[in-house]
Amino acid sequence: MAGEAERAQDRRRSLLRTAEDLFAAQGYGEGWFRGVRERVGISEEAFRQEFPSPEDLMETLVDAMLEEALEAQSGVLEDPSLDAAEKLRRLFRGLAAWKLRRRAFFRNLALAAYREENLLLLQRLMGVMEKRMVPLTGELFRQGAREGVFSLSDPEEAAEQILWMLRGLGPRVATVLESPSLAGAEEVVRKFSAISRSMERILGVPEGALGLGALFRETLHAWFETLTGPETGRADPGAL
Repeated sequence: MAGEAERAQDRRRSLLRTAEDLFAAQGYGEGWFRGVRERVGISEEAFRQEFPSPEDLMETLVDAMLEEALEAQSGVLEDPSLDAAEKLRRLFRGLAAWKLRRRAFFRNLALAAYREENLLLLQRLMGVMEKRMVPLTGELFRQGAREGVFSLSDPEEAAEQILWMLRGLGPRVATVLESPSLAGAEEVVRKFSAISRSMERILGVPEGALGLGALFRETLHAWFETLTGPETGRADPGAL
């Protein structure tokens, strides 16, 4: 039985890797959903028994990817020599680098999630983010309160508030990813800078103490340069 369970897990991991690769190449929709099944070579009945819809497959895929990404940050999160603020900075930096390494996947994900016809997909993805990120950041905020690094009374509520603020930035980011422009990128930077200041107020730290605004600017520079490229003649991302 143990061998059969391991083989099932291996098949599932292989299917999800195929789903990730194919989505990065062609984006979201029934064509992607059908293509995954065809590439892994299983019957439609067996495939739909596990993943009845494209939303089910994408929810499972993003959840598995995020779980893996957070496991990669466990060394930082469990380091007793780091205070909560430094752990939070390193967590955000690590997740930003992880997304950048999978830029084609996350660009297509943002473009799909914020289309009006994909509201169910967006709801599923937000559920994954809440499940994975609220408990983790809530625990960091609780640690920070114990250390005196953060000043807040309800760590879980703070985690939910910050996640909701970041959600609001999603449509603007998707617009910039779809049609890169200097003006659009500058607007996103301004919005995130305002969110980072609000985060710092929620956590009770001085403005700029977490350095998240600078981190987001660096990350957007990298995304912007990747999307435009030097040959396009578009605005220099260094001007942001």
